[in-house]
Amino acid sequence: MVPVNLANCSKLRVLRLGFNQFSGSIPAELGQTLPKLEMLDLGNNSLTGVIPSSIANLSSLTVLVLMSNNLQGIIPEELGMLSYLTTFVVQENSLNGSIPPVLFNISSLISFSVVGNQLQGTLPPSLGAKLPKIKNLLLGGNKLSGTIPTSLSNASMLQRISLPTNKFCGIVPPVFRAMISLFHLNLEENQFQARDAEDLSFIDSLVNCSNLQVFGIAFNDLGGRIMEVIYPSMLSQEQEDDDIEHGDISAVRKKIESLVSVVALGLACSVESPNDRLGRTDVAAQMHAVRDKFVEFGVHGVKQEVSPAKLTIPLVVGTPRRI
Repeated sequence: MVPVNLANCSKLRVLRLGFNQFSGSIPAELGQTLPKLEMLDLGNNSLTGVIPSSIANLSSLTVLVLMSNNLQGIIPEELGMLSYLTTFVVQENSLNGSIPPVLFNISSLISFSVVGNQLQGTLPPSLGAKLPKIKNLLLGGNKLSGTIPTSLSNASMLQRISLPTNKFCGIVPPVFRAMISLFHLNLEENQFQARDAEDLSFIDSLVNCSNLQVFGIAFNDLGGRIMEVIYPSMLSQEQEDDDIEHGDISAVRKKIESLVSVVALGLACSVESPNDRLGRTDVAAQMHAVRDKFVEFGVHGVKQEVSPAKLTIPLVVGTPRRI
């Protein structure tokens, strides 16, 4: 068990007990007599019971990590009182109920992870407007529903957005244009829909995400003619003028164009009806076209010769991931 007598150490600023074999419940006393505590890390243990609402009394707390335990019950609404909180990580537990909307009002939040619980409910419409510093928004592996708030476009500092294995639905809004630091976007295994080019405009908003490394949207209900969405914006004169004005970033642009094209092909292969999917021959031809265009351009914007061994673009098919 977590030693209750630690609550007598009233000058504690950091309490890290992670990666041990502590069991039992989290002592409510920890939230009653440690007014200076800034970090509470009890992650990767075997703790059970609920998250004590008394933790809300830790007014100086900036980091709360309770991940990978066996905690149950709800996330206490009182935690919204932690106005200095930057890191909230309760992933891989058995928490249920909804995410208290007041948590999304903590403007200091940088990392927020509730991955791998049994949480339900929707995201508040003002989500992005209330979290100006958020960099990691990890909500995968729950039972969350509803749509992605359009206000997420205001959270321009986002680096990781992970919403897979939920019940999110509707059209994915084009909210990613200002997220220049975004490198991980996972929307897999939800109920997102698209029926025409306008519904797929979110792909167009990814063109400015020059740091994007992971993009997953498999196992949804997307359709439509994707090429109508991608190519006009990729080749727009306005974007070209902006590139020139801010220096030679043509190599980065070409990488993003190629990535978006590959993503589009992936979507075209993932539609629900087999009769509407691209055939293998067409997929192979278009993959070769993307490859040839990128390779011809070269790494630094000049044509180059590349050996055949380096011309393979792997197509990976796997199961959805929660993070």
